[in-house]
This record gives sequence, structure tokens and C-alpha cells, in this order.
Amino acid sequence: MQTSQVFEDFEDKTGLRFSWNLIPNKQNELLKLSVPLACLYQPLRTMDQPILLNEPPIVCRGCQGILNPYCQPDLNTQSWTCCFCFMRNALPPHYHHQLPFSTNQDCVNVEYNLPIVSNVTPPIYIFVVDTCIDKENIESLTSTLQNSISSLPPDSIVGFISFGKNVNIHELGNFEMDTSYVFNGAKEYTVDQIEKHLNILSSDLRNNNNNNKQNGINGVGGEFPELKGVQDQQ
Repeated sequence: MQTSQVFEDFEDKTGLRFSWNLIPNKQNELLKLSVPLACLYQPLRTMDQPILLNEPPIVCRGCQGILNPYCQPDLNTQSWTCCFCFMRNALPPHYHHQLPFSTNQDCVNVEYNLPIVSNVTPPIYIFVVDTCIDKENIESLTSTLQNSISSLPPDSIVGFISFGKNVNIHELGNFEMDTSYVFNGAKEYTVDQIEKHLNILSSDLRNNNNNNKQNGINGVGGEFPELKGVQDQQ
């Protein structure tokens, strides 16, 4: 089997695509990479045989990472070691004689079938689009974006960022005019400058803003990600 086919099969199975086939385990090797280390995960990718687990995930008490095939479970001590922060955690009491299915080597990409909870935050999708392409590809891109948005869950929150010479953060939900906030692509901005430009509260004011929302007072900066229904209409 060709090497390219191996990676394509892995992507079909997991929905994952890495910029490198091997991950460096030393800092000096990491600094030598000509392309940044990155991973593309496609949560809506169609899978022929998705693995569904009808139980809640087992979560690390340290970093909130989820038990997976790369962790180190130990039935003798009824514990498992998190592969992210290396903290030891207790296994649930009903796993006395067998390991959780999520530690199976085939469970690199699973879906948890959980009961619906009313107060869960809806999924948020931010589309980041490169506009430095020709007219023909723009039309194809527009069609792809429309299809992607139509396939999202109905309660999704959608945001849109486009970039070329400048970076544009688009304000959704304004039906009277198209509004976007423009940032010079050749200039560096601090977090405070971006928050001020977008009229978003800084971290030290967010708690106060949350209290205002609970009292029925609308906050600022919420016009960028909008409900999918609003985005569909635009």
C-alpha cells in the first residue's frame, strides 16, 4: 500500500489530518520545523462505521482530558494515567475486571451518545476563509460554505472571518447593512487593542457583564457569532 493511501485511510477513520507524519519529542527538533505543527479535525466528516459509546466520557480530574487509547490504564490499581498531564485518576468502580472500551486501540475517534441537557452551550463554528483566490474558486467556495452551514445543527452559533491583505471580522445578524471590522494584515495587534476595536469586554470586566446579562442587560461583542438561522437568512 502506498504511503499516501495509509494517511488517507487514517483520515477517513479518524477525521484527523496532521501537518507532519511524526511529532518531534525534543524542543530543538520542534524549532527546526519548516511548517508549524498543526492538526485539522473534521467533526462533521462522514464516517462509514462511527463508534458510538452510550456512556459519559471518563474525565481527568486534573486537566479535564478524556480517557483514550493513549492513556495508561491499570486494572491492578484501578487507576489510569492521563496522557496530557500525567495525573493518575481512579477508574469508575464498575470497571473491576475489564478496561473501559474507550481505551481500545480502535477508539481514536468516538462519539458519545449522551442525554440532551437543556442548559448546554450550543456548538459554535467559526469559518475562517482565505479570499486570495480567483473568481471561479470564489464561486465554488461560496457554494461549499452554504452547503456546510446548511448541514450544521439548527441551534449552532456561526461566526465568519475572512482574510487576504487585511483581516475582516464580520458582524452577523445586521440585516440593514453588511458590517465588518478590518485589521491591517501587515500590523501586529495586542489582545487589548482587538478587544477595544471589536467593542468586546476585557477579561476583568466579563464577570460584571455576565451579572448584567442575568439581570436582563445585554452585553457587547455578541454580534459576531450568531445563531445559524440568522446566518442562513443572510
